Amino acid sequence: MIELTKSQKKTSRELIALGLQRECQSFKNKIEQFTGSSEWKTGEPQKMYHKLYDIVTAFDKHIDSRYNGLSGSD
Repeated sequence: MIELTKSQKKTSRELIALGLQRECQSFKNKIEQFTGSSEWKTGEPQKMYHKLYDIVTAFDKHIDSRYNGLSGSD
């Protein structure tokens, strides 16, 4: 295992935060696109809820696999 210096750990934390910000912005854009679609506006509410839930759940799993357990030290 590689031992990072204090400044390297700080840099890695900043990069992790930047990556997470970009991922969340991309997700936000996807949600805005979906909720602005004609499908969202005219679709059956229960189906639209399930579709939105699936999008959020998939993103949550993606973020979990990519970022959980990461820190400046790991």
